[in-house]
Amino acid sequence: MSRIIRIASGASLAVATLLLAACSGGSGNAHTASTASSAVTAKPSPSASVDTGPAWVLTPVGLNLRAQPDAASERLGTFQQGVQLDVLDHQSGAQNWLKVRGHDSGTVVGWVLDSPDLLIHRSVALHYDPNQGWSILFPTEWTLSSSGAQTTFTGSGQLLSVVTGNAVANLPNTPLSAGHQVRQESPIEIYGKTTYLTVYQLDAGGFEYDSSAAFAQKALLFSFRDTSARTSDTGLFKQLLASVIVQ
Repeated sequence: MSRIIRIASGASLAVATLLLAACSGGSGNAHTASTASSAVTAKPSPSASVDTGPAWVLTPVGLNLRAQPDAASERLGTFQQGVQLDVLDHQSGAQNWLKVRGHDSGTVVGWVLDSPDLLIHRSVALHYDPNQGWSILFPTEWTLSSSGAQTTFTGSGQLLSVVTGNAVANLPNTPLSAGHQVRQESPIEIYGKTTYLTVYQLDAGGFEYDSSAAFAQKALLFSFRDTSARTSDTGLFKQLLASVIVQ
């Protein structure tokens, strides 16, 4: 049988669970998160470094905890989105792995894949909009404000805006601030929808990154403005997009 450990991820995050399998063998489990994490074969990213500070789970499907730093190793359980992890050790190579335990449970130690679409190395909180039916993780030091179909998260020189509409064609034109297009990046995935990201250089200085996607009952525009940036770096924006859930 399995035993369940309840993990409280903080006041701003929902209570998460870590399911611990008593039997051996990770590849035979049909859990969605197991498939997602074992399929990651991308080269290590600079943001997925050997940072030994705490980390938070980004991915909506959950992050597998392995007995060894190997995707084929026994799956000990799954950390849910938003859970804070204490990093005890790391292993670098073709893939980066972190030896961790849940910050609030602290009883089970194992390895998780350190990839920028799975983990973020800064404190984040969960915002869920019940009226518009979407959620996203955002840095805890940012300020949240919401008005109708638009929600903004404001940090030092940075602003993330989420706008909801009934179709992509009815969303605001981008860039939201005056500027010119620099490039597009693809593919970008927002909760299972493959789209692209457009980078704009702003006339007033800095950059804006925009990405939109259509879902069954709604369309969402995600806009990230960094007025202090001298070079365009879409890394943080992509990580936040990786945390989006749409109902």
